[in-house]
Amino acid sequence: MQASTLGWLAIAAFIVIAILFGPRILGELMSRQETARLIGRGADPQHVNPPAQRDDFSNGIGQPWAFNIINGAAKIGRAPAFHNTTIAVEKGLVIAQSPDPNFANQPRDRQYNNATLIGFQGYQPTPSEDVLFQARMQVSPNFYGSAGMMVQPRGTILENGDFVGPFKNQAFTLFGICFLGPESNLLGHNGATVEQVINWWPVQVQGLGKVDMHELHTYTLRLHWVDEKTWLGTTTVDGQEVSQMNLPPFGPLELHVWGDNYQLSTSWIGTPEVGFQNGDEKWIRFEEVSAWTEAVTK
Repeated sequence: MQASTLGWLAIAAFIVIAILFGPRILGELMSRQETARLIGRGADPQHVNPPAQRDDFSNGIGQPWAFNIINGAAKIGRAPAFHNTTIAVEKGLVIAQSPDPNFANQPRDRQYNNATLIGFQGYQPTPSEDVLFQARMQVSPNFYGSAGMMVQPRGTILENGDFVGPFKNQAFTLFGICFLGPESNLLGHNGATVEQVINWWPVQVQGLGKVDMHELHTYTLRLHWVDEKTWLGTTTVDGQEVSQMNLPPFGPLELHVWGDNYQLSTSWIGTPEVGFQNGDEKWIRFEEVSAWTEAVTK
């Protein structure tokens, strides 16, 4: 075989590999770059945390929440209802989606339905304080899509629904509880999961085993200062530890609770894939949500 032929075969092989594995390489690279940026910036050991806050929704949606957003058919609405999504106070806070009658005929970018509340802003662990976020949650029996509670750098989501990030770099970085419907399979998991996402890339996904997301449980995220470059995220369910993850320092945080119609999966090359679902009415209920600090004992 002539050298020129071998050269063309090598080029063709490179192109095929780039097409197949390029998205994964790019996603992992962007995640690593954002992790390096967060570590390089570090966290402020002198940060002053807000006082404890709690909302049991007995008086509607309370002061800890900065704003809410409902996405529907590529437009932005607000509570209590927009498109096929509602945010209601019914024995707690209920985010629900009903069947979207035009779902099948809409272009892909108009099939996304989601409701988000952002609040409990300004907390972060320090050398002397752990930060805890807690919610009592459950999802409906016919649940699909994704929902849950996660912490993210403050300013990640704006009131107009844009993802911006603290340095306007379009980063989407989160840690916390994500419930996934049975149609999803993200890195081999669905149901109740703990996830770490850095710049849109799922760095870690841990299933919570026998935890039934359809039953009411108390989920707690504890963020602990290891040093200026590293935090430790510990998750408990009903007081029992179920997960630990090392995290880069996110900086001052905000809490993000949501319910949407995502269908998440992982391709055979390890790239996360996003689809959208339409089904019967589904919901997630938050009986109460709280955030506070605890002194670190040495």
